[in-house]
Amino acid sequence: MNKYEFLAQLRKQLELIPEEDARASVDYYAEMIDDRMEEGLSEEAAVAAVGDVKEIARNILEETPAEQVRPRKISGWVLALLILGAPVWLSLLIAAAATVFSVLVGLWSAVIGLYATAVSLGAASLGCLATGFAAMRMPGALFVGLGGAMVCAGLCIGVFLLSNLAAKGMIALGKLTWKGIRRCFNRKEQSV
Repeated sequence: MNKYEFLAQLRKQLELIPEEDARASVDYYAEMIDDRMEEGLSEEAAVAAVGDVKEIARNILEETPAEQVRPRKISGWVLALLILGAPVWLSLLIAAAATVFSVLVGLWSAVIGLYATAVSLGAASLGCLATGFAAMRMPGALFVGLGGAMVCAGLCIGVFLLSNLAAKGMIALGKLTWKGIRRCFNRKEQSV
């Protein structure tokens, strides 16, 4: 791609932002290409060294305040197709959202189940300890109670640590899912 093609594509991608901002960005990248060519690169190599036009335009659009970005005009045909296709795309969108929601609820239920198991093992540890002390008249009952209490306490600690790891993983997965959903809608918003 030569300099003219690169700048024309960048200009077209930036048609949604104010004219002076778009012109300033195009001038900046034109100067950057010229500087690279003065350093001895060919025109195509200088353009390639600057980067991908779509990535550059996306970064500029993301840095531009939302109130300054003009919405794209939707043609009549596109609007008609959106309205007529709404039963299909809307039901698919609802199904996808329900699937994501049910997967997240199921995974969080597993995390809550792990915490409940940890609490149950803690209670079992206290119960074994109390039973051991209550049955001290029987030989060895105290040792059996103490042994059971230590086993349950160890399992309680292990399951609690596993629960914490699972909860941190779920929080990270939730953030990643939310970023993916936002990126999907931002991309669609910019392409409409």
